[in-house]
Amino acid sequence: MAIKKNNFQDYIGRIVCLKSHYSNSISDIIDINFVGDPNYNSPLMVISELIVLETVEPDKSDLGSKSLPLEQTKCKCIWFSTKQMQFVDTWIYGKHLNLFKDEEKANELPKVNELQVNSKVIFKTSPVELFKRKTYMQFSEGKKDRKAVSFLDFTSPLLIAIDIVDYKMKNNHQEKELWHSAKQVKCKYYKNNSDKFSEVHLPIESLILVPEVKQSRMKRLKRLMNNSKEIIISSDKNKELMCGNVLNLNTAGGSVYIDFFNQISQETHVIDMSRINKISSLKRREQNSLYPEYSIGSDKTLKIKTAEDYLDSGFKNEDEVVLKIIYKNMYDQLTTRFIYPISVQRIKLDKKKGGKKKESELYLEAFCFLREEKRFFKAERIQNLEVYNNKKLITYLKKLK
Repeated sequence: MAIKKNNFQDYIGRIVCLKSHYSNSISDIIDINFVGDPNYNSPLMVISELIVLETVEPDKSDLGSKSLPLEQTKCKCIWFSTKQMQFVDTWIYGKHLNLFKDEEKANELPKVNELQVNSKVIFKTSPVELFKRKTYMQFSEGKKDRKAVSFLDFTSPLLIAIDIVDYKMKNNHQEKELWHSAKQVKCKYYKNNSDKFSEVHLPIESLILVPEVKQSRMKRLKRLMNNSKEIIISSDKNKELMCGNVLNLNTAGGSVYIDFFNQISQETHVIDMSRINKISSLKRREQNSLYPEYSIGSDKTLKIKTAEDYLDSGFKNEDEVVLKIIYKNMYDQLTTRFIYPISVQRIKLDKKKGGKKKESELYLEAFCFLREEKRFFKAERIQNLEVYNNKKLITYLKKLK
């Protein structure tokens, strides 16, 4: 059956879930942990075929100004079951389904001419399923602690495309208006429950290419990890830049991921290595860049130059540097922050209040990228200070101000 160029075709290859699923957004899946028996969780699925139940008018609120509502269809949906180690499909009425909102954030669809025989591919829902987490309670030394682990019940294995053929329908629906993919990809994968290799035909729209990670980039990352170096990673695809430390190097679904602690936001992120455009080490300014600074004087005594001494020695941010500080607040809590200095101010104290001996206190006015606002930092509470003049980092941070 020839493919007709109209709007029902837009649904083929879309990720859907039952309306009973706890989320139809990758943002919620990342933020929400699944609690309780994970067997109650339903899979994310991909539409492979679609039957129009009746003639309807376009709905401007859905896929576009000319789109037709999913509720007026019956969809053949595919998912991967790790219990059976095989792909499963079934027909579901569109009124029982929700379209996944932001699947483009999780993966990028391959064009037909990009997917070739011997390409490494994965099922389209797998990158999203990898974000799912389930939690459990752990008891240690009389204390309760909630732990989160990956929930992988519907994550497909890595597939190899061994052939690309015209789409073949299993059932005869000639009496209905049927929509389907133009091409099927014959894939081979390993079934560990039977210790055999298996083959399956999947719509080309249900697959995404597994991008290759450059070995030179992997070697550089490992070298920086082994040296415990702070690094800057950037991406051309989303123009994001992060500065921090690599905690772990992981692989899942044929892709390589890193657990990255972003020191700017003080958050941990899971990042696909294929989306990283550049990796570089974060270098401090070569001289006078780390405080407290220790030295031996001419009288052979230990000299200590604190962060407060550095700021009080006529500091002006003429070179447009960024400071990384460890700051102790009034409750003795320590936080690590990246800040952009604005000015150094000495505030006179009212001697009548509190009987204080000091006449003044030094404050650093700066934009704090952790709190995302301008703050005043008491210089004597800065426990550690590092000066950075990485132009790319500074340019990026200034945009966040």
